[in-house]
Amino acid sequence: MLFVPFALWRPRDLNRDYGRMLSWGILKILRIQVHIEGAHYIESQKPAVFVVNHQSSFDLITFGEFYPRNTVVIGKKEVGWIPIFGWIYILAGNVLIDRKKTNQAVAGLSQVAQTIQKKRVSIWIFPEGTRNRNGSGLLPFKKGAFHTAIQAQVPIVPMLSSPLSRLVSWRERKLISGVLQVRVLPPISTRGLGIDQVEKLAEETRKKMNDALEFLESVPASR
Repeated sequence: MLFVPFALWRPRDLNRDYGRMLSWGILKILRIQVHIEGAHYIESQKPAVFVVNHQSSFDLITFGEFYPRNTVVIGKKEVGWIPIFGWIYILAGNVLIDRKKTNQAVAGLSQVAQTIQKKRVSIWIFPEGTRNRNGSGLLPFKKGAFHTAIQAQVPIVPMLSSPLSRLVSWRERKLISGVLQVRVLPPISTRGLGIDQVEKLAEETRKKMNDALEFLESVPASR
């Protein structure tokens, strides 16, 4: 965890530039359009903790076009072991946390919260902690994003994508053109909240995201 303050000190736009470049090129090739609702919430309150549903490695492409400025990603340390992608991930200033070692993870999140306040960076987290391979709904949330937001006293900004499996499914060997819907929900304030309210904040956020996701799942896929 010693590299956390250093990683957060680095320039932050590599994530955004890399994401936009990949997103633009791959979506063009695959003829997939991404329509976003609530885009104004992305830059309305900064810094913030962005919490996003996690369906696939393709999420990088889905959200790349809208990735916030001055934002780093918190992920599990195993990401750093992935050849090339893991190296780029680290060089971009992102943060790897060993979730199996609770004490180190908590200490790391506290350092992140302090740096959010000092350096005014935002954080991007998949609160489900892993890919949701079910293709619908949300997995239970890890609490790290909410600990961080409360400690830093910055808002939670939820962001969701409609079911990716309608267009892209490695398991079904499916890759078709069409439209993905992305919805950014209004920021959820953490002002005045204490650590004892982490669970309540996580539950409130998950409910709002789940309601929005149920709506996105109910909308017929468009071509």
